[in-house]
Amino acid sequence: MKFVNLIQKPNPKLFFSKKDTSDPRMGDLIKTWKNEKHLSELLCSADIAILGIPDDTGIVRNKGRAGAKKGPNAIRKNLYKFTTGFENKINKLKIIDIGNIKIDKNIARTHQNVEIIIKEITKKNVIPIIIGGGHDFAYPDMAGFINGYSEKRKQTKIKIGQINVDSHFDVRDMNFGITSGTPFYRILELANNPLQGKNFVEFGIQEFRNSKTHKNYLEQKRATIITLQEIQKQSIKACWTKAITIAKKGTNAIAVSIDLDVIKLSDAPGVSAGSPNGLTANEIEQVAYMAGKDTKTKMLDIFEMSPLFDIDERTAKLGASIIIYFLKGLCFCR
Repeated sequence: MKFVNLIQKPNPKLFFSKKDTSDPRMGDLIKTWKNEKHLSELLCSADIAILGIPDDTGIVRNKGRAGAKKGPNAIRKNLYKFTTGFENKINKLKIIDIGNIKIDKNIARTHQNVEIIIKEITKKNVIPIIIGGGHDFAYPDMAGFINGYSEKRKQTKIKIGQINVDSHFDVRDMNFGITSGTPFYRILELANNPLQGKNFVEFGIQEFRNSKTHKNYLEQKRATIITLQEIQKQSIKACWTKAITIAKKGTNAIAVSIDLDVIKLSDAPGVSAGSPNGLTANEIEQVAYMAGKDTKTKMLDIFEMSPLFDIDERTAKLGASIIIYFLKGLCFCR
C-alpha cells in the first residue's frame, strides 16, 4: 500500500494562529500536505515529521486504562499554541505534520503500517516525532527506524542505541500477544539486531512497578537500568549524561522513547498507568532538551497521554512542551 494511503491528514482546526506576524505560533510554522505530490515534496525538504498513532488497543490488552487513542490530537492542540520562543531559532526548522496513521482492526497490521511510515521518513534523513497511543508502538517505530536508517546509510551493519524513559521496563514476553508491555522485549529479540543490550537504557524505573523476572532479563541482555531513586539522589543532568553516553557509545544513531507515566501524577495526571512519585515536569523538559541537543538522537516518541484522565489539559500541555524542548535542543546543533 502507498505511504499516503496509510495516513489521515491532521485536523486543520488544530493549527492555531494569532494571524499576527509579531506573535508567530507553532501552528503557523508547522506545515501539512494537500496531496500525494505535495507530501513527497515536503518530506524531501523537512527536518522533522510528526506522526500520530491514535490507538490504545495494546494498553487495554495489558489491562491498562483506555483513552490514549485521543492523546495525539490533545498534544497537537497544545503544541500548536506555543510560540517559537525568544531565540527565534525553532522557526528555522522545517517541520511537517503528516497526520495520524490509519488504525486497522488487526493490531499487528497497524504495527506493520507504522513500520512502513517510519522507514520512509527515516530514509529521507528526516527525524520522526511520534505521538501515541500505546507504548506497544515503540516496537514498529524502532523497527522502521532501523530499516530506514540502514537504507539511508546504505549499510546493513549499523549500530543503534535506545533510551526508554519510563517507570516500567516494558519487556514482557509475547505469551499474551502484542501489548503495551512488550515493545522492548520485541526490539531486543530482533534477529541480526543493530540494537545491542549494552546500548539500551531503562531510565526512570520504579522498583515496585516492575518484576524481578523482567529485571533479570535486562541484566542478561547487558542493558542499563537507571532508577527513579538514583535520579532523585543525584541529578537529572548527571543521570541523563550517563544514559546517553551508554546509548550512543559505538552507535550510529539513538532513539528516545518517553512513556508519560514516568512523570508524577501531580504533574501529569492524564496517563494510562500513573504514580504519585516520578520525574517532575521540569525534569522531563530537561530530558527532552538534552535528547534533542545530542547530534546522535534521530527519533523521539511520546506515549500514553490519556485526555480522559487529564486535569486542565495539564498532561497534554506537558506532552507538547516535551516536543518544544526537544526542538529547542535540535536547534543547538544547527
